[in-house]
Amino acid sequence: MTLNLYGLNYTENLFISPGMKDKDYMKIVTIDGPASSGKGTVAKIIAAKLGFNYLDSGAIYRVVGLLAYRNNLDYNLDSDDVNNLNDADSVDDANNAEDADYVAVNIDSDNSTNNNNHNNHNNHSAINKLLQLMDNTSIEFTTNNGGVTINGENVSDIIRSEKVGMLASKFSSVAIIRQKLLQFQRNFAHDPGLVTDGRDMGSVVFPDAALKVYLTASPEIRAQRRLLQLQRSGESVTITPVLRDILARDAQDSLRKAAPLKFDESFKVLDNSNITIDETVDIIISWLN
Repeated sequence: MTLNLYGLNYTENLFISPGMKDKDYMKIVTIDGPASSGKGTVAKIIAAKLGFNYLDSGAIYRVVGLLAYRNNLDYNLDSDDVNNLNDADSVDDANNAEDADYVAVNIDSDNSTNNNNHNNHNNHSAINKLLQLMDNTSIEFTTNNGGVTINGENVSDIIRSEKVGMLASKFSSVAIIRQKLLQFQRNFAHDPGLVTDGRDMGSVVFPDAALKVYLTASPEIRAQRRLLQLQRSGESVTITPVLRDILARDAQDSLRKAAPLKFDESFKVLDNSNITIDETVDIIISWLN
């Protein structure tokens, strides 16, 4: 994948080393959290207030989801056996690998085992195809507040659809894909500083950032926020399926083997269920200061 960041060109060979010096991390703020916690909105506002660059990591994964959607690629989360692989070339070598937990449960069921093998084969084919598509995709972030194009096409709105979001969540559980995008995301870290939001920004991508925030809210509050967002974009939806999707995304993001959504004592935790966006921003900036 290639990246054009506000007029500056990068390729996946132009990496920022994981061994960056401490001073280089002093200008990085990460905001992780579950779907619809407001992390994207908050991160954009903070970046603008500080004059920092902004990385919406979710947009990158949503581009991957869009590539999958347009090419009819899906991923079966129940039969994943590729998350221990370290590189794309190893995918084909895993075709005969067994998911030990799955086989232990279904050891007496030939049909279940055959179905699992079939699903695994489909997963491997989808991943290989998706990796090829990613290699031929150029992503451009046209502004510092969310404009995204791929291969010259503006996809800023379409990547926010629910179908693309669910595929993004599915394929983001694949270790090979996350590893491929890891250094790609680190290319965003340059002067005068960076504010980034996602699900593993503080735990994996920038583990030594100056400030790492875990932003959350109750599932019901987050579903209401997502409902309003969808309705404003013209979609006709009700709260029940939206809440169901929120809970499904929470499970996928938290239980995946590769870089799950999590936080530890190095994070500042903020529940913004009952406070405004402005109050959320002010609290986080006060932590940085």
